[in-house]
Amino acid sequence: MIATKTRELIKSNLVLPTLPRSALRIRDRCLDPGSDATELADAIALDPSIAARMLKNANSACFGQYAKISSIHQAVVLLGHSAIYNLVLQVELFSEFTNRAGGWIELEKVWRHSILTAQICREIALGYTPASTTEHVAPDDAYACGLLHDLGKIVLFAKYRDVYAELLMQCGRSENVCNEAERRMFGFTHSEVGAMIAHDWGFPDDLAFAIEAHHAPRVSMRDRPAVIIVSLADEVSLMTEAGSRFDATTFRVTPAFGYLHLSHSTVEQLFQKAAVFMRDVG
Repeated sequence: MIATKTRELIKSNLVLPTLPRSALRIRDRCLDPGSDATELADAIALDPSIAARMLKNANSACFGQYAKISSIHQAVVLLGHSAIYNLVLQVELFSEFTNRAGGWIELEKVWRHSILTAQICREIALGYTPASTTEHVAPDDAYACGLLHDLGKIVLFAKYRDVYAELLMQCGRSENVCNEAERRMFGFTHSEVGAMIAHDWGFPDDLAFAIEAHHAPRVSMRDRPAVIIVSLADEVSLMTEAGSRFDATTFRVTPAFGYLHLSHSTVEQLFQKAAVFMRDVG
């Protein structure tokens, strides 16, 4: 977990985003096992902006729905509480992205990468066989981790603007190099910032840790499958964006595939789906 000194450094240097009160109400309903579809739909309806954007997202191809969803109640019934929470997160995150990083040329690229990684996270969580029930990662939880994994980059850009944009340009697609450069320059990384946001937004500790450690998955490979899922999804996403295709070498040199018990054919299908997701995201 994030060291106390690092946590204090982040808090003293950055203004972390918070969920609006309306989104918090929706989150509480989503996490309440006693809440029914009507109660959740009523909470969403209190914020017409969230409701409108949520319905638009629910009907988008990139969220995997092919039947037309015409009402909030229908969306809640068809998608379920966890998926609805992820849609609300997606709406609020997009607002956070545009408010904080308006005018940043890389903004759209980071947002598309976050959506793509979230979708791949969900596919991996659906496709792997956990060794025990304690290693199970719910697909919707995996999606949320993927969505948040690079939010720290937006927060860093909002604070440091051109300095951070230059750092990212120099690092290119190497996320490990990016993390090392961030730590040298700021004393913390975008992964740690994202983990703190996830914790503040009520994510369980193991999911917040998956965001924090997704660039160093070997540290906890054996007992934290969520870390491996986010790390692997990020890698598959970057490879897909770069135009790389799956091959046997990729399968052999990536131990995470074996740890998650993903077969050669399953991984090949994952890359094929990632290419489709990328086209849908735009």
